[in-house]
Amino acid sequence: MNLADALATFDKVAMNLEKLEVVWNRAQPHIPTEPSFGTVPEYLTLAANGNPSA
Repeated sequence: MNLADALATFDKVAMNLEKLEVVWNRAQPHIPTEPSFGTVPEYLTLAANGNPSA
C-alpha cells in the first residue's frame, strides 16, 4: 500500500464515521435508559438500515 492508497482509505473511513455520527445522533434519543417495552419506529428504521437521510 502506497501513500495515495493509504490516504484514500483514510478518506473513506472518515466519510463512514461522519455517516455513523449522523445515524447515532438520530438514534441516541430513542435508546431507553431504563427498562422499556416497545420502541420508536424511527429507531427501528435506523437500526435496520442506518439510513441517515430517512
